Amino acid sequence: MKYRAALARLLLLVLVVPAVAQQPAPQPQQPSPAQQPPAVAPADEEVVRVTTNLVQVDVVVTDKAGRQVTDLQASDFELLEDGRPQQITNFAYVNAAPAQSVAQTSAAPPARNAAALVPPPRLEPRQTRRTVALVVDDLGTSFESIPPLRDTLRRFVAEMSPGDLGAIIRTGGDVGALQQFTNDKRQLYAAVEHVRWNPCGRQGLHVMRPIRSGPVAIGDGLPICALSGQSSAQNTLNAIRFVLEGMSELPGRKSLVIFTDSLPLHFEDELHDGLIKGPGSGTATNEAAQIDSPGSFSHGSLSEQVRALARLAIRSSTVIYSIDTRGLQTLAFTAMDDTRGFTQQDFNDARSQRFSDMVNGQEGPASLAEQTGGFSVRNSNDLSGGLRLVLEDQKGYYLLGYRPDEETFDRRYHRIRARVKRPGLVVRARRGFFGVDEERARAARALTPRDEVLNALMSPFGASGVRVRLTALFIQPPAAQATVRALLHMDARDLAFAPEPDGWQRAVVELSDITFGDNGNPVVEHRRTETIRLRGQTYERALRDGLVFFFEVPIKHAGAYQFHAAVRDTSSGRIGAAGQYVEVPDLGNGQLALSGIVLRGERADAPTQSAAGEGEDVSAGPAVRRLRPPAVLSYSYLVYNARLDGDPKLPRLTVQTRLFRDGQLLTAGPDEPLAVTRQFAAKGLDATGRLPLAADLAPGHYVLQLVVTDTLAKEPHRTATQWIDFEIVKGQ
Repeated sequence: MKYRAALARLLLLVLVVPAVAQQPAPQPQQPSPAQQPPAVAPADEEVVRVTTNLVQVDVVVTDKAGRQVTDLQASDFELLEDGRPQQITNFAYVNAAPAQSVAQTSAAPPARNAAALVPPPRLEPRQTRRTVALVVDDLGTSFESIPPLRDTLRRFVAEMSPGDLGAIIRTGGDVGALQQFTNDKRQLYAAVEHVRWNPCGRQGLHVMRPIRSGPVAIGDGLPICALSGQSSAQNTLNAIRFVLEGMSELPGRKSLVIFTDSLPLHFEDELHDGLIKGPGSGTATNEAAQIDSPGSFSHGSLSEQVRALARLAIRSSTVIYSIDTRGLQTLAFTAMDDTRGFTQQDFNDARSQRFSDMVNGQEGPASLAEQTGGFSVRNSNDLSGGLRLVLEDQKGYYLLGYRPDEETFDRRYHRIRARVKRPGLVVRARRGFFGVDEERARAARALTPRDEVLNALMSPFGASGVRVRLTALFIQPPAAQATVRALLHMDARDLAFAPEPDGWQRAVVELSDITFGDNGNPVVEHRRTETIRLRGQTYERALRDGLVFFFEVPIKHAGAYQFHAAVRDTSSGRIGAAGQYVEVPDLGNGQLALSGIVLRGERADAPTQSAAGEGEDVSAGPAVRRLRPPAVLSYSYLVYNARLDGDPKLPRLTVQTRLFRDGQLLTAGPDEPLAVTRQFAAKGLDATGRLPLAADLAPGHYVLQLVVTDTLAKEPHRTATQWIDFEIVKGQ
């Protein structure tokens, strides 16, 4: 069959590298356990840094109205370690506000608009202004609270600035942390749409469970398959721990926002099991062990685990905030409450119990926020306003540093207190740190080569030890599963080739890829080792043009995925990694959809290349797409589920081309009839196009977006869009 002939024609033009680079991926291995993160090394850009020469603490100062105060000097502060005054030797105010102010939108955009968003430029670590993890505790959130929470999350995504790195992670089910962080709004909108009420959580249908004087049923607001209260809260804390461990790999000052109706620290089943202990039950040594040994984290009471979580947040330079998703509650009785036969004392007792439940539910998040330098947003129906307060709090902070004594490094927990001499100001800082300097901590967390590869695969920044470029495309072959086909281009100059007899050059690389699905959990993983042997002109050409490896991953279910690929040079240990968001549509619903776009560039003033790719400029091909104007974009894609009409049966499609640079629309062409060259099976139509690029086009990163409309279909499913990025460079 020739269902993929059009795509293959263009793909063959780029796969003109040694045959070893074109082998298909082997059978998938078992995915890495979602709840078992790889070992991580401390980031070089740690905010709270503890070394033998310096202890550094971040501090936020606000006035009584909550506005940040930014004009203080070192002489305005006092800093105490375990109650002993310290001399401030290092002082700075760090402005972490995004270059572009947060837009004050009046309403969140509809979720269906997410597919039409243009992907942002890749964010480098030094460009990151704010890193925010929004942890939705669906195990502790009622059905009633989910709609306003989802609207708040959509608004957050809409208002994100280009320098923001965000993640939306649910506590229910498997959790993937580090790979969830992105500045791609399409991925974040997809995460928002998966925020739903969890029937197995500890909260029911309603914020306040209705009073029933008779038999209790599921319809009364109870969860359908709930765990015990303690077990459910334990799962929430485990999920938060996993996210904090992942965030320790990210640079700079970070924030984690917990959205929950209720996260109590004391449950009746805890009391019955004798698990609640007094404030002095946990020693500093035990708390340190809980942080250093994730397997021991779940031991002890929930209160002890919250203290250990706070210390883990301190070590990962993460400030925790909490937002009570119940909003403002009056605790009044409603028509849903069955109070027949209640005495005044019964009413008083019920009201008192509701108040106690509300306060207890705020205890866990409030404790985490207080110990890490954050705050709690409670008793407010404006969830978006509460989240905006959190983001405003992240726009800047003071760094205070002092020279530690030798006894500081005793592996114990040391309390820190910062004070401001100017009256009327509020100071928030972390409660303390562990007396272990970063060099020893880094040595204790030495990574294996596999750990290093996993870290690179999960990092939102990838890895640049080997310069790579990833292109991942969705395609649906007839009578086969949806598939992600990917090209990984690597700079061969970054590989350690070793000379062999007869002029051969040899390098060995390990290739890895992971496809992440809903909530960041691994869906499928591949690993393989490739030996590359080149010589003569082939070797010289590989150094000039690079190497391209091909990946093909079948996808069982429609949805939003992240495809990450990495290469590790076994001789030098250098790693290159990159990731890409891929949306796999459900073609079974009959809605219009597009495959990925295969794009290559041709010099407008150069002769046409041969079909075999002879003389092909690999940098302008589908794997790299680095063009020198004047040029012509040549692209190919498939259209699925187009309606057919007439005799013979033909589609009536139009296409609009849009060109973006740095997220800004440059040009938008008119809707033009789509020239369909052939039809494959009943669903796939082969479409091609060409777009000239002017010689004066400025260097930079661009995105070509195609908007296809089926004039025979009905709204709202008559339009589909797809994109592909490319780069404009100058010179020969």
